[in-house]
Amino acid sequence: MKKFSLNKHKIIANTLLICITLTVSCNLVRSDDTKNKNLIISLLVSAYFLPNGKSEIVALSDKPGSIFLIGGSSKRNNAITNIFHYNDGTLKNIMNLKHQRRSHTATLNQNKEIVVIGGYDGSNALESTEIINIENNRIVFGSNLNQRRMWHTSTLLNDGRILVTGGYNADSGWLTSAEVYNPLTKQYSFVGSLNIARRLHTANLLDNGDVVIIGGENKTNGSLNSIEIFNPTSNTFTLLGTQMASRRSVHTATNIGSNKIMIVGGYIIDPIDQIKNTPTVEIFNGNNNSVSASLSLPNGIHAQVAIPNGLNNIYICGGADLDSNPTKFQDTCYDLNHVNGTIVRSFSLQKERAYPTGNQLPEGKMLICGGNNTDWIDSCEIIFENISSSLDTKLY
Repeated sequence: MKKFSLNKHKIIANTLLICITLTVSCNLVRSDDTKNKNLIISLLVSAYFLPNGKSEIVALSDKPGSIFLIGGSSKRNNAITNIFHYNDGTLKNIMNLKHQRRSHTATLNQNKEIVVIGGYDGSNALESTEIINIENNRIVFGSNLNQRRMWHTSTLLNDGRILVTGGYNADSGWLTSAEVYNPLTKQYSFVGSLNIARRLHTANLLDNGDVVIIGGENKTNGSLNSIEIFNPTSNTFTLLGTQMASRRSVHTATNIGSNKIMIVGGYIIDPIDQIKNTPTVEIFNGNNNSVSASLSLPNGIHAQVAIPNGLNNIYICGGADLDSNPTKFQDTCYDLNHVNGTIVRSFSLQKERAYPTGNQLPEGKMLICGGNNTDWIDSCEIIFENISSSLDTKLY
């Protein structure tokens, strides 16, 4: 088993991590579809928190075929400002953030603006917010968070506010605090606190407007199997008696319809700094707040990306097997049917990638970007009918 440090503000693992957000993972859907728009946010938080991220780019979509890749880190720079735009098969560096950042979040609000929150600049966790107007490619600073944070989550609520939960900073450590950004006042305000401090967790919007907070890790417990529910009416968090069968952090959590969330992979860290895979899939049912086992993955992986593929299927691509020695990076995509809990088929990427980001494109295509396989990966791939082909444009 690999040694893993919980006592430093930066996770140090044998795997080198990188991504596009969301290195992040997003889904390309109609931006005027409320339920699908929530899916963008939930995917974003689940795949863009990279503990030792060598890219940590956040990716999200404003409309089908259009993807923004925001910030992150590169081989030459601890944190970067680049904003790339993928549109109609072309990837371009269109503008730059005002502050370099990685381990941040980016949320598309109801005004079709991208709100970039917090993160890490290579020296400190950040309190700043940047607002990107994607119609005119302009960026302005927004109001500051009340507490600096990185490895947090941000989720668009049905009332237009953005919920920011947990995370980490060097002064306070693992955070229980939560804030909401109000687009009317353009200010942050504290809401009720998480019951358990956590970073590297996920936060998904449920059909009733509540937010489910899943897993993550903290100094006391290591990786967590606990689940909390945020009620946007009372602005409070409730710790559920229901728990996952497996403790996990740096997992993915994907809305799969019928008020259910598919939880995939991640890793287990314990307080004595041991780390190992969590190669299982579980389903959270928001209708009765229950968790059920789905299946085990053929290879122990974490740091993979999850991309919806049709009504009942999700692609699980890339990742790394931390239980192997040396660490084995994955180039496999598994096509999972979440209804019957089976692997329909598998195929290979062009490269082995831990911590890639992925997005659904029109016409059944998928975009996979960034990642790491002992070095930073600056390329993207397009998947169509289970065949992957490389894009020419590089991310750095």
